[in-house]
Amino acid sequence: MSNPGEYTTTRSGVSMTVSNGLISSGHYRIYANETITIDAGSQTITSINWGFVSGYKNNGTTTLTADSGTCVNNYATDLTGEWTGSASTVVITTTKQIRLTQVTVVVE
Repeated sequence: MSNPGEYTTTRSGVSMTVSNGLISSGHYRIYANETITIDAGSQTITSINWGFVSGYKNNGTTTLTADSGTCVNNYATDLTGEWTGSASTVVITTTKQIRLTQVTVVVE
């Protein structure tokens, strides 16, 4: 995807929708003050793990917040982040632009 905008990717019945960003050079780019919505349909999400792209400062320290559960950003220490909780849909908001190498969703 070369033009910024909303996009959705789906794998194994779980969808990830980014409100404004793009997929570029093998990573997901999410712009500042945008959302990532993970929807597992009738399944329950118990954790989401992501890896940040190495070498990018993500425009300073970003704060990731979620509409439920707990969000942790470990960009400064090990380039990872994690959400834990119990929900069929999780909405995560970022305060700064981020670039993710992977997103792993665990469902029951």
